[in-house]
Parts: sequence; C-alpha cells; structure tokens
Amino acid sequence: MHWKLPLILLGLAVIIFLGLQFGKPFWDEHVVQSTSDIKDLKGTMTVAMDSWIGYFPLCSLEMREQMKKDKWLLRCEDDKADYAKRMEKLSHGKTDFAVATVDSYLLNDKAYNYDGVIILVIDESKGGDAIVANAKIVPNLDVLKANTQVKFAGTPGSPSHHLIKTVAKHFGMSELLTKGRMVETARSEEAWEKLQDGDVDVAVLWEPDVSRALNKGFVKLIGTEDMEGVIVDILVANRSFLANHPDAVELLLKNYFDVLQYYRDNPDALVKNVKQETDVSEDDVAKAMLAGVHFSTLTENVEKWFNAAAATSVTVSALVKSIESAVDILVESKDFSASPLPGNDPYRLIASAPIAAAFEAAGGVLDAGEITDPLTAPFKALSGDGWGKLRRVGAVKVDPIIFQSGTANLTLEGKEIIDRMVETLEHYPRYRISIEGHTGTRGDPAVNLQLSQERAESVQRYLEVTYSVDANRMRAMGHGGTKPMKKPAGEEDDAYQKYRLPRVEILFMADPL
Repeated sequence: MHWKLPLILLGLAVIIFLGLQFGKPFWDEHVVQSTSDIKDLKGTMTVAMDSWIGYFPLCSLEMREQMKKDKWLLRCEDDKADYAKRMEKLSHGKTDFAVATVDSYLLNDKAYNYDGVIILVIDESKGGDAIVANAKIVPNLDVLKANTQVKFAGTPGSPSHHLIKTVAKHFGMSELLTKGRMVETARSEEAWEKLQDGDVDVAVLWEPDVSRALNKGFVKLIGTEDMEGVIVDILVANRSFLANHPDAVELLLKNYFDVLQYYRDNPDALVKNVKQETDVSEDDVAKAMLAGVHFSTLTENVEKWFNAAAATSVTVSALVKSIESAVDILVESKDFSASPLPGNDPYRLIASAPIAAAFEAAGGVLDAGEITDPLTAPFKALSGDGWGKLRRVGAVKVDPIIFQSGTANLTLEGKEIIDRMVETLEHYPRYRISIEGHTGTRGDPAVNLQLSQERAESVQRYLEVTYSVDANRMRAMGHGGTKPMKKPAGEEDDAYQKYRLPRVEILFMADPL
C-alpha cells in the first residue's frame, strides 16, 4: 500500500502543474478584466475583414472606441481577403460578422447554406476598380472584344475579377473569360507592373494602382464610378448571433452610422486616421483610395438598398437587384450552373430589421434628395458637335430588336427585348446612349437610311416614355446600309441580308478622357 502514496502525490503534482499552466491565462484574463476599463464588458463582437479602404470606418479606432463606451469590444480580424476561410469561420461561429462583396458572399457562403445574412450595405466601389489600357492599342471595349490576341492582367477571385465578368456579360464579351485570356496575378500591384512593363496592354486594377496607371498615361476603358450596383460591399451577420443578440447588432449599426457621419463632417480626420491606422503614408494616396469608394449612408441603406422605411417609394430594393444581377453574372461565367439562392429567393439572404431599428433609433427621418433613380437622371443637351466629341465606351449586348416588317413599329417581342436590355442600362447611369439603326445593303439607299433612322427613334421613344430616360441622354441615328457588319465565311447571302445586317445598336458614350 505504501507505493500508492507516491503515485497519489505525483498525480496531485501533475494536476496542480497542469492547472497552473492552463489555468493561469484564464486567471490572468480575469485579473485584467476586473482591474481595467473592460471589467463591465457585455461581450466581444468579431468582424472578419481585409484591407479594402471601404471597410476602414467599420474597424477604425473611432468605431472601436464608440463600441467600448457601450460596453462591447469590437475586434477586427484581417484574413488577407481569404473569402472561403472567412465564410467558413462565420458559419462555425468563430466570427460574428464578415465583410464581403455581394458576389464573393454568393460564391463562398453557398457551401454553408448561407449561414450568414446581409444586414448592411457598407459601400460601393466608385472608381476603386477599373479596366485600364494602352489607348494606342485598345482604345475601347469593342476593340478589346474584337482583338482576341490582346491579353489582360487580372487577379482571380478579387472584386476586379467580378468587374471583368460583369463587362463580359453586359457587353457580349464572353471570350474574355476563356482560358488563357487573363494573365493571372496575385494582386493589383502585380497586374499594374505587367501593364507598365508592356507584358500586357490591358489590366484590371484597384486603387491606388488605378491612379498610378492614369498618371502614367494609360486610359480607363471602364471604371466602377460609371457603374451602379456591381461591386457592392456588405456586412454579413452570423444568423445565430443575430437571433441571440438583436440589440447588440442594432447598437453596432447605430454606432457605425454615427462614425460614418463624423467622417463625412470631418473628411480631413478620415484621411488622417487612414494614414495613422494603415500602411498609407501620403495624403494624395489616401485621398485617391477614398475617392474610389462611396460609403452608403443610413438613408441609402433604409430607402434604396433594403427598402426598409414605411415611406419609401421603391418597389424592389437595390440590394435584391444587385443580388439577382450578381447571380446572373456568376451563372453566365459558369461559377454556378444554376441560381444558388435558397428557393431562388434573394430575400432569404437579407435581414432588414436591424437597419430599420437603427433608423428608428436615429429619429426615423430620411435625408431628402439623397436617393436618385439611375434611369431617370437628368443630362444636359448636347449639339451634334458635342456628341461627336464623346468617347465610345462599347456596344451593349442586346438581342435583335424586332419591328413589324418594313416598318419602325416595335413588336411586343421587340419591346420585351428592350425591357431586358434596360436591366443593363440601370448599371450604367452616367453614360449617354447612342441608338444607331442599320439595314441591309439591298434596295434604295435613301429609303434604307430613312427606315434605320425611324427605327432608332422608335427605340429612343420607347425608353423615354416607358422608363423616363432623359431625352438629352439619348441620340437616335440611322446609318441605312452604310456600315454593314462583316459577312461570316459560309453564311448564305440571303440570311446575311435579312437577319444579320438589320439591327439597332445601343452604344454607351462618355466624356473624352
């Protein structure tokens, strides 16, 4: 029996040792919490994020201080844009929130049956992402489409990659997504280096590399400042955390919009804080990065994105449209074989109650004049010379618009084709629209010219009357048979004349660079 006593003592020693080793951190944390400003904390909220400048206010020192005053510790974890890992941790409850673009959320949370739900639109990229080119070789998107030998540098899985997918769909450029067309890079800086070194003539960049490229004489073929609802950054909440802590989520949103308002009122403080809390050291670089972002206000979230105010006049929220548009783009680019939405219902991915509660807590008053319809924005009238000076961006992908034979009268099918094309127009509110009619080359040239003009005017009139598109934004022009498309090898002449040549093109036009 005497041998048992040493074993018992040894066991007790081991238990005490392990207790000291593993229990000490918990005891130390208890001491810290009980003897510091965090002793009365209600808990910790963790946000998975990356270094995109649009997320800065959410994870700024100002925001963390605001949350601490309300007895919550806000912790932001930078995962270097590992979206798949981000959504995995959110699903497993290792983080409470995750920031993402709409498309990356759709792509990466599908594996977890969308355990995260959208509670906030943080910002939109407005120039922060762009397709930049050597203008001598690629002056517009149509040249990039036609010249399949031109390659471009870009970063797979990034928001800028989604920009390429969007352009491929909206401008009928599916060949951009073919294997080998994109020279893959690990980041924007690497893509910019390849463009600068002449390895490629086109690159998809984000700030501050966009500004660097423009300063070196490269041109922007298209940028997100001319787009609406394409690269949209959102805050996604773990559904269990939202269900168990609705008041805490409401508090987070309230404090976020207070911080955002502070920075709107004090832009110099925002630049200063960005420099203090990031690797950016120059005012110009910080300002360029911030200029590429539009932070979505409380009013925009309530009225535009979530349609969460009783007085709102919006019928379909912009967030729903953005989700559905992203789904269409991801299906077309073969990221999905079909819609990934549960029940094919975008509303299952949205929780508007936290925004509505934050709105009520802020007084429930909308900022008048803050929301505009992308289709009805006013444009200044242009003379013929003014139109002639505009820069061609590219031709919109549109199915052949059907007219009654030999007339300029739109058929029901023709109107439905325009209706579908309007979904694309909504994404580009800043571009002017040149509507250009064409006929075959047979027959009286004067009659053909007149018919093509009348058909272009018919499309313009339909857009103006049905969708309230400003007449000053549009120009109708007929070309008759003077600008025929190239005849494909082997196509019968009769089919070429009847089905390929008669058409109405929709061209996006922008101010000169």
